[in-house]
Amino acid sequence: MATAYVQIPCTNDDRQHTRVAHEMDLAYITAGGQGGLAQCVNVSRAGFALKLGRSLRPGTILSLLFEDADILESFEVQAEIAWCQPEGDSTSFSAGARIRTMSVCARDRLLELLDQHSGHYENVHASAA
Repeated sequence: MATAYVQIPCTNDDRQHTRVAHEMDLAYITAGGQGGLAQCVNVSRAGFALKLGRSLRPGTILSLLFEDADILESFEVQAEIAWCQPEGDSTSFSAGARIRTMSVCARDRLLELLDQHSGHYENVHASAA
């Protein structure tokens, strides 16, 4: 008999990085070529909380495209779904996405976004793309 493991969202006490509320629409595409739209709910230097119109399995690799009037230049981040669970209405899903890689330019855009909300820059790990 197989055992299923579900990775639940971490609590605020488990988080290493401060999250700041930032709502914006974004596009994503999975490594398998499936695309869609999501809403970013909050941001940290390690990842994002998202609302999705479909479920994505933990471990799914995706590229997130951030375009917003508050951001001078759009940027793209490669992330991995850490957890995903249905919302109460069962037509939308909450998910956590962990940053895997980003360009130096994307790192700078993310720092600008965090600075808009927190008033100071934090180091963000970047892997030049």
